[in-house]
Amino acid sequence: MHTATHLHRVAHERELPPLAKRFAAFGGVLLGHLRWCLHTPGAQVLVLEQPPHAALVTLLELPTGTVVLRWAGTSPAAVAALGPTLIDARPTGTPRLLVQCGPAEALHWEQLGLAEQAALETWAPDTANGFSEAQDEAVVLLEPTHRMALLHLDARATGEDRTTLLLEHHYAARVYVERARVRGALLPLLGNGLILADHAHAGLELLRWLLPVQQRPVVPEGNTAAAEQLTAWNYCVVHTSVRLVLGPVPPFRPELIYAWPWP
Repeated sequence: MHTATHLHRVAHERELPPLAKRFAAFGGVLLGHLRWCLHTPGAQVLVLEQPPHAALVTLLELPTGTVVLRWAGTSPAAVAALGPTLIDARPTGTPRLLVQCGPAEALHWEQLGLAEQAALETWAPDTANGFSEAQDEAVVLLEPTHRMALLHLDARATGEDRTTLLLEHHYAARVYVERARVRGALLPLLGNGLILADHAHAGLELLRWLLPVQQRPVVPEGNTAAAEQLTAWNYCVVHTSVRLVLGPVPPFRPELIYAWPWP
């Protein structure tokens, strides 16, 4: 007999520690991620259950679609059982669904109609950190006059409308300014940190600002400049996730993204 899927939207802080413990196999940073979602406008935490399957899901609703930031299922096969409920739970009129998950789950999402768009690599120091301290005077604190440039650069890199998300997390943000033009931006408090840049020097310099506070940067596969520099700094890839899309495919330009907020 088919068992209906139960969907629970987490609404209270007290629910998070038991969930982080239940899905502890998905990493020690899970609790912090859940707290971030609970207190970020547009983000939410869901629990899907259809015995013997269960999944912990974090979502971010954007004007351009629903983003699944993390899928933590009890098994890869849980996607087949629970994924359709998640797809149907999207707000009416949502144009697309973006899913970031582990490689084991990606095949099951593809069977539900999603297409792989990009891989995202988490890097960690292999030995003592080898990067030199940031010192380029072109990097300055983000000012109100820089905000439109930040939003434009993000739209070029992702094709998404993330205005509210970015402006909610611009505290302590920095920009790389060259001849009065913003060439790159760093938001260190957005997830694991976001770096956007339209040329390698700006992106790598901003990466120097991020690494002292985030030792496990996430970089899209295909950003050759970032990968080569991280390797030179004695970093190596320790985890890979996959980004998949259902619906209209937005641009996703790895060469403009030097750090991505979610592993």
